[in-house]
Amino acid sequence: MQKAFDNSKLILIIGICLATILRLLGITTRYIWYDEAFSILLSEKGTSAIMIGTLAQGNGTAAAEEHPPLYYYLLNYWLKIFGNSVPAARMLSIIAGIGVVLSIYFLGKILFDKRTAIIALLVSAINPFQIHFSQEIRMYVFMALWLMLATYSFLRGKKSGKWIWWFSFAIFSALAQYTHNLSAFYLVALALAPVFQRDWKTVKQVFCGGIAALILYLPWLIHLPAQIAKIQRAYWIEKPMPGRFFNLLG
Repeated sequence: MQKAFDNSKLILIIGICLATILRLLGITTRYIWYDEAFSILLSEKGTSAIMIGTLAQGNGTAAAEEHPPLYYYLLNYWLKIFGNSVPAARMLSIIAGIGVVLSIYFLGKILFDKRTAIIALLVSAINPFQIHFSQEIRMYVFMALWLMLATYSFLRGKKSGKWIWWFSFAIFSALAQYTHNLSAFYLVALALAPVFQRDWKTVKQVFCGGIAALILYLPWLIHLPAQIAKIQRAYWIEKPMPGRFFNLLG
């Protein structure tokens, strides 16, 4: 067993190959669902339509997206190069999914040891949940990738104290926010970790990295209140009334 883990580079390559093969299986036969079709439809219309789709306050397809635009921009340029077929669109997510597997390996190394990192890589390579979202034509796997890289930068910055890692943390945090609004919940929890640990030096560095991330995110942050209002008005379930509880019991 120990000899197998001494060949960590070989196992790493095998793990990545396994992850790639499993994520490629079925991409030509897996059915496409509504949100995936919408991703292709909106992305292939171009950057102007993407911005209208995420910010417009009207009704209909042109205003039907509640997520930030980064994924759609990436998919737009990807489709221009590789075509707008379903397998081609899925490949963009697969690449990000393989990046997630690699990120898990490097996080395992910095948090634990090489042996644990390899086990984590192999588990994530065959995890059905990871495979599913690595094939989906949506932004969720990119959200995971940016948050993984932000976490890695956070840990490297905390360990080394070098500001380059906090700059990297700011970039990946901003990318995560440009991908999905709910990234903020993870990033806030991550940023609060040094506070609970009373690691005041890291708190200062996290604060600076967070301010840099907010500056990078500012062009979209100013639109966030209007986007949230659009969701509450047009794309969300109605508020539950007291009588709904008794209806559920029935």
